[in-house]
Amino acid sequence: GRSSLLSAEATNRSNMLDAVLTDQETLLFRFLHSTTAAQPADVWPSIWNQNGLQDAKQTGQTALRYSLAYIGYAAAALAVARTPAYLEPAAEILKSCFDRLLQPRVWSYWDTPGVCGQPWS
Repeated sequence: GRSSLLSAEATNRSNMLDAVLTDQETLLFRFLHSTTAAQPADVWPSIWNQNGLQDAKQTGQTALRYSLAYIGYAAAALAVARTPAYLEPAAEILKSCFDRLLQPRVWSYWDTPGVCGQPWS
């Protein structure tokens, strides 16, 4: 019953602490860091333009808020699952994502007439 669940949980935590990043995960983490935390929040590297597919209205699937959210999810998941004793790089990425999410260009669609379910706008 309960003791076997606790034992399994302890084993899982032990396995997590022994985990290290694979070469691919390391490259992904470096890429995420280079496009966020390694740049000032007011600098948007060309990767953010998504090869010219960036949605200028910020209402489609290429809207900046989605990219920022997914980068945050990936960084947090990698850190918690693979480097729980070393969270600083993920924290830097998350802070950069949050700083960017606070910028008006990310939410420019919000007060655009006829967008965002505002029939009165």
